[in-house]
Amino acid sequence: MLSLPLGLDHRLKRALLLLIFSGFLTFPILGQDRLYNQEFQLSIDNDAFLIPSVDRYYSSGLRLQRRSAINQGHRVFKYFSRKFSGLKNVIWGLAIGHNFYTSRRIKQTDLSKFDRPYAGWVYAATYLNLLLNEKSALKTSVDIGVVGPASGGATMQKWWHETL
Repeated sequence: MLSLPLGLDHRLKRALLLLIFSGFLTFPILGQDRLYNQEFQLSIDNDAFLIPSVDRYYSSGLRLQRRSAINQGHRVFKYFSRKFSGLKNVIWGLAIGHNFYTSRRIKQTDLSKFDRPYAGWVYAATYLNLLLNEKSALKTSVDIGVVGPASGGATMQKWWHETL
């Protein structure tokens, strides 16, 4: 579990985490000698990254995905090439993720005063991107997931706020 010393102010904790995560952003800048046809991506977003930090409506999300370019000789590429003339690229992907949503007033305990319920969504997805030309793309996806208490949203929200 990621934990910072107890005496640190919340703003300092956020600044340290931002500094740590910003270090990860420099890796894609490094030059590569060859082209790769697949990638892994980890996306983390949280309203705690905002200055000033506000915890309302969409609260946080985490998504890990793998994308692969489909070879032009592959039957999937050939199929879509017949449907869309000038097809440039086909990308297939898999992802898992978790999103959490909160009400505007997170410390409100009176259920009748909630402007929206707390909600969590954990999911798996597969998708296909067709890059038709320099200005057009078509994306289709299928997401399967769980909402409500089974999604673990409350546990994730507590962990995040205790850690930060």
